[in-house]
Amino acid sequence: MHEDYTEPAPIKFTIMADYGGAYIWDEGCCTDLRYHYSNQPSHDDIENLEREFEQWAEWFETSFENLSNFPWQAFNCQGMALAKKLTALLEPNRIQITYSKPAEDPNFSKK
Repeated sequence: MHEDYTEPAPIKFTIMADYGGAYIWDEGCCTDLRYHYSNQPSHDDIENLEREFEQWAEWFETSFENLSNFPWQAFNCQGMALAKKLTALLEPNRIQITYSKPAEDPNFSKK
């Protein structure tokens, strides 16, 4: 059984892999979608997508020792595809989803 999330749901999420298994950010803090959307009809889909995000973030984290040879383009393409899936799932909630490359990516730029 899932508990209800009692705080207001955020209006924006940022997808960005980081260490410690972090990959989704709400107002600058790492979060977990399962706590925000436990009573949504798409909850099972959200749980499945979170597992995909966890595998994606693990790919980044387990490559820490060899980031100079990391396939950044493939990694970012997969991250953007996951962000699009999340956008589709949360579309009825009108939540903005953005994707950010990790700061370790040589093509990362702060805008």
